[in-house]
Amino acid sequence: MYKLKENPEDFIVIERSNVEIKDDGEFTYFVLKKKNYNTSDAIQRIADTLRYNSKDIGFAGNKDRRAITEQLCSIKNISKEKLESLKLKDIDILVKGYGDESINLGMLEGNYFIINIKDINFKPKPITKFINYYGPQRFGDDNIEIGRSIIKKDFKNLEKFNLSVNKINQSRRLSRIYIHAYQSYLWNKSVERLISKGIEVDEVPIVGFGTEFKNDSVEEVCKEVLKEEGIKKRDFIIRQCPDLSAEGDVRKVYCDVSELEISELENNQVTVKFFLPKGCYATVFIEQLLSS
Repeated sequence: MYKLKENPEDFIVIERSNVEIKDDGEFTYFVLKKKNYNTSDAIQRIADTLRYNSKDIGFAGNKDRRAITEQLCSIKNISKEKLESLKLKDIDILVKGYGDESINLGMLEGNYFIINIKDINFKPKPITKFINYYGPQRFGDDNIEIGRSIIKKDFKNLEKFNLSVNKINQSRRLSRIYIHAYQSYLWNKSVERLISKGIEVDEVPIVGFGTEFKNDSVEEVCKEVLKEEGIKKRDFIIRQCPDLSAEGDVRKVYCDVSELEISELENNQVTVKFFLPKGCYATVFIEQLLSS
């Protein structure tokens, strides 16, 4: 079995931002380079050191802990000197400029990856696209079950995770992660079933209360999956926590890969470099690259 992420240096992620950087503005934009932290934990460490609220530090996407990653972040009303004077283990900060808005989730073009694949005995053949499944890092250990419990209003089941309606309301960012994980699980399950039935479509809904189906075959499969889960679209309206109600979205079934480079096989290792648009998972691409 091949190995990924044996060391952080084997998995490098460089975010490509679409944020306009200026010479002045109330927000300071900085590149956060880190390893051995996921983005949220690194932001919390920076906030604690600066005595800021972590919610005042913006970022476009959460990056893995077991990797070396670079991404653009924002913080309001702080000097370049104060920010760059921080000395934290496994965290480097470089101020890039300023702007008029906080960086929020989704404000990126995508990510460029440099990945070492170890314990491999062949050079993979290039592929230009892959099935755009959500990767395992989307789900965590219990995120799907917690998300399912929120959607089903099974608040009794949440108690075993030390959660309640009040806690869900108080921690909306985290609660949305649980709901998105469950929606992602439903999407993966629906796409897997569509492909197994030989049904080719460009997009599949991320089901929510506002989902409208444009394809009869997709509607049939998605409703089949919802029925197996014991839910309906209207269950994504959460009256106990209105801000968490999930309208739904759509997601492309295939993700395009660009700038792909694959090194020669050497010492049972290859290095793969490539760019993926936002929302696509490098680990999913690697899995399909090696099985193609």
